Amino acid sequence: MSGNKIYRFWTERALHRHGIQVCEPTEGTTHIEITQKRWIVHSSSQTTICNSIFELLIAINSTNYKSL
Repeated sequence: MSGNKIYRFWTERALHRHGIQVCEPTEGTTHIEITQKRWIVHSSSQTTICNSIFELLIAINSTNYKSL
């Protein structure tokens, strides 16, 4: 499994535990871009770069995302 696939797997698992569904990104919707050791949350109003899964959960909770 490549690095990004591993991060995606663990990210989806962590988010699922918090009741957040992970969907395929579509243009104009809020989504997470997963890169090596980094999660980038794209929304219509801002982009948030997270360096840990904990920062990702804080970013998600602070904007009340329910589906990514």
